[in-house]
Amino acid sequence: MNVWKVIRWTLFWIGMFVGFIVLFTYTFGQWLPVEFVDWKPKRIYYDTLTDLTPFVVLSILLVTLKKEQTGGFKIGLVTAIVAAAPVVMFIVGAMNFGHNFCGWADSEVIESGSDYRIVEQYEDCGIASGGSRTVRIEPLFGYWQIVAEVR
Repeated sequence: MNVWKVIRWTLFWIGMFVGFIVLFTYTFGQWLPVEFVDWKPKRIYYDTLTDLTPFVVLSILLVTLKKEQTGGFKIGLVTAIVAAAPVVMFIVGAMNFGHNFCGWADSEVIESGSDYRIVEQYEDCGIASGGSRTVRIEPLFGYWQIVAEVR
C-alpha cells in the first residue's frame, strides 16, 4: 500500500467524521436539550464547524479522483464538487449566523438548588429580540447545561 493512498483515506475518514459532526449539529443536535453554558465556547464551536466545512469537501474530492478515470469524468466530478461547495458553505454559514447572533439570557432566577436552577430567560438577538421562557437548568460537564422548559 503506497503512502499517498494511506494519506488520501486518512483525510477522507477524518473529513467524513467532521462532516458527520457538522450534519448532526445542524440537524438532530438542534433537538437535544443540551446548550452551551456561555456564548464564547458556543461561538468557537460553530465557527470551527464553519471553518472545517471546506476540508470535508476537499476530502471527498481527494478520494473520488482516481488515475483510472477519464479526463472528462474527472473534470465533471471536480466541477460538480466545486459547484456544490459554495452551496454547502452558504447553508452552514446561514445556520452559523443564527447561532452566533442569538442566544438565551437570564433575566430572573426563580429557584436555585445545589444541582439545578429554575430561570426566566429572554431570547436576545440584538435588535430583533424574541420571546421568553422558563427553564430548569442542570450543569453538564462544565461547558454544557441540560435545559428543560418548565410549564
